[in-house]
Amino acid sequence: MIATHSAPPFEPRPARDLRDEVLRALHERHSIPLKVAYLGEGSQIWNAVASDPDYDLGQRELATLRAFLPEAGRELRDGPWNIVHLGSGNGIEAPFVVEALGPSAISRYVIVDISASLLSLARAHLKKGHPHLRVSPRVEDLDVANLARLAADVKRGGAPRTLFLLVANGALAAESRLLERLPPVLGRDDRLLFTVELFEEGREEEILRSYRLPSMARLFRRQLRQVAIAAVPDDALHFYIDRERHLVRIDLLRRAPLHYLWPLGSVEPTPSPIHLFRSFRPTRQHFPELFLRTGLRIVTAVLPSATRCGAALCAPRA
Repeated sequence: MIATHSAPPFEPRPARDLRDEVLRALHERHSIPLKVAYLGEGSQIWNAVASDPDYDLGQRELATLRAFLPEAGRELRDGPWNIVHLGSGNGIEAPFVVEALGPSAISRYVIVDISASLLSLARAHLKKGHPHLRVSPRVEDLDVANLARLAADVKRGGAPRTLFLLVANGALAAESRLLERLPPVLGRDDRLLFTVELFEEGREEEILRSYRLPSMARLFRRQLRQVAIAAVPDDALHFYIDRERHLVRIDLLRRAPLHYLWPLGSVEPTPSPIHLFRSFRPTRQHFPELFLRTGLRIVTAVLPSATRCGAALCAPRA
């Protein structure tokens, strides 16, 4: 049986705005945005996932990024650069970016995330090795953030060039349009550095293994608790691959009537299933198309078979 309880308020957007967004997602798409899981105490849960030695996906994406950074750094030698790390999470990747470019080549390092608590962790990661680095935390919900304003704000008082990072952070979540919304705000000399796991036939169970970890299951349960759904049995979470569309999918299946509560009031019947997570994995053949169809050109890229991930440094198409 799945129980309900009262849920905590959200940050940083007004609770009513986020409440309305989640209500629309439940009613229109039968889904709960994963971003709500990272709020409040969810930041500690995600930090535990990112630090889990069994979280193979994170380790492979980080290894791909670290292997790619020297090559990317050669293309980025004409600094200084502003760095805008979108969806920085706990910032575990950030020190490697600084070391690859060199602190003197970075005018400012802007970390952007929906969770203020995760931004504090990311800032600590950066300041530990580079205490004089100019680090600017920025609490933003990237689904609704004004990216043009963000890009302009960063250059005001910073360098004329900006490197945007989308690394190891679910940028290809099925509902997200971030990769499509970003290219129009890039200046001619700006760049985007991107990493993603690749889809390969026969690797379905390997891909799903990272999502079945106990640490990751706690994140999905946190996501449900944000709409007051608690005591979720293990067999209510369904993990699978949509092979036709190359989507990783995690759903909540229920076998009994269920209502969810909201801290601002309202009791509503829930749909079944509830989609908790849907994330696209491109194949090696489709990897270049991600950028070409959004108005970007690939400056340099790697698709190492050992990590089964891809990394690319992109620029606006002239």
